[in-house]
Amino acid sequence: MINKETNVSKTTAQLSSTARQSTILPRANRSTSGSPRPAPPKRKLHSKTAPPQTKKPSQKLISRSSSSRSSSQPSQSVLALKTIPPPNKSTAPAYAPEKKPTFTQSQLALALTISKSRPEQLSTSDYCQQLRKRIKTGNNVQEDEHRYVDSTSFWKDQYQHIHQEKEFLEDKLNRLQEANRLLEDSAHQSESSSQHISTVEQLIENAIRSGAEKRKPPYDEGPLPLDLSITESATDNHLLRMSSCVFRINRQRGNLEKITALVGNDLDYLVDTIDHANKLLALLETHLLDCCTPLRLVSSANVNPRILRVFEHFMHQLSLGYQLCFDSLNEICRTMLGRTKKNDIIYRMTRYIQKAIAFLHDISLAQEYKESKAPRRQGSNGHDGIEYIVNKHLAISITSMLAGLEWEAGKPGHSELLEGILYTILQHTGKLVSVAVFNEHVASSKNEGKVTENTQSGEVCTAKFESRYIIQILYTAIGGATKTELISQVLAAGRSNMSKDGKGDLISKARKLLQSTLINNSTGGVSLETLRLPPPPSEDTAIPDDVHHSVERYSSEWLVEMAWALVGWDMVI
Repeated sequence: MINKETNVSKTTAQLSSTARQSTILPRANRSTSGSPRPAPPKRKLHSKTAPPQTKKPSQKLISRSSSSRSSSQPSQSVLALKTIPPPNKSTAPAYAPEKKPTFTQSQLALALTISKSRPEQLSTSDYCQQLRKRIKTGNNVQEDEHRYVDSTSFWKDQYQHIHQEKEFLEDKLNRLQEANRLLEDSAHQSESSSQHISTVEQLIENAIRSGAEKRKPPYDEGPLPLDLSITESATDNHLLRMSSCVFRINRQRGNLEKITALVGNDLDYLVDTIDHANKLLALLETHLLDCCTPLRLVSSANVNPRILRVFEHFMHQLSLGYQLCFDSLNEICRTMLGRTKKNDIIYRMTRYIQKAIAFLHDISLAQEYKESKAPRRQGSNGHDGIEYIVNKHLAISITSMLAGLEWEAGKPGHSELLEGILYTILQHTGKLVSVAVFNEHVASSKNEGKVTENTQSGEVCTAKFESRYIIQILYTAIGGATKTELISQVLAAGRSNMSKDGKGDLISKARKLLQSTLINNSTGGVSLETLRLPPPPSEDTAIPDDVHHSVERYSSEWLVEMAWALVGWDMVI
């Protein structure tokens, strides 16, 4: 047994020592000179199980038969000993060790730079994701090689993210400040007057008496189940909503005002000025509906003073924002490039007036429906002494916008904007006149020749809610005799057929143009030359009170007489 193990060990050692000589196994009695070839040097292998044995002289050479036997035995022993490192250090290991990942100096420097520049509130993985979005391949370099981060787009994303967070925090701060102020006001009110019920409670009780709770028997004098915490919360929420809208409009006004001042020195700010003006107009249009819709049925007699104060401030911000857009239009039109891009602002300014007047008509329908369901007092015509705050302050806001616009004949953009706004006002006025005279809108009739359909329109009774305000707006737009000349000159600047006439003919043509627009929108005179969409006027909003006193104010007859008195009767007579 010992001899057998010794032979295996000796053969393994021989294989290891002769591997470098590109020989597999030495063969006995093989030589080119005929003499026996000396055997390779002997090595001793120490076994852990058996002591080293001395080799006998008779085993110096290996016969052919024994060599074939021993040639198969070492391969098995080598396979069995693969997991045991050989004692000879020069022998190559049976398997390659796993290489540890290595990094270049540039990679380590990049990792250190990313780690140092990472914001504290971001994790390393999130920061790397942000950088990865802006990685671009270098020019004239393979994609797998040099890459860099587009710093312009990266910092633009960072700025937009910070700007959004700033706006969110500003809105939150504004809400908290307004909530704190409301809490202080409510505390003062509770200390000063504990005997008087709050204005919110009055609104609730009035709504219950006039509408929803009429089913309650009159003899039941029990307390009404009012959840004051809910109603006060709703009022406060509406106040906070209006305050937030005021804050957003004021902030956008500031942005537009700053960038408009830079347009004259750098044309690069031209596109930004147009974008900021369009954003402000869109903001005015959105917030007008958001803040006015919940108050559409609130009259001046029972409005909460706090709501009224904030609402007046909100409507004033709408006027200031619109006038600032007009000033920005003047700055934009000072350059040739700006004059090519003015149509967008002109259209949006005209559309805002359209939306405001259409909203006035919609809330008038809701108010007429509410009063038609309410019981009428004896001797009352249904609208004496009742004025809704949205109608009143919306008309004041529109007239303030128009009165603050300074027109100049021949100035770019003024003719288009004025024409569009006049058309918008006359279009709605013509509709009201048609309904007041024919009980329907004749211009919208689908019959041949615009023949009336003899149907009672549901909008007949809304004239008492709209007429007093639409006449205010119309008078502000057209003005008295002193303003007619200026309006004619501004309109003529955009119409070649009017600018060639003399001064008297110019005013006459302008008045006929207004009259034909009113007729076309009342009865549908298709062949008449009218104003076009889209462009506003100025002057005080005082209404001349030269109508016969026998005519009931704000009635249908009053509306017709006032409209034609302002526009003129030439084409009708």
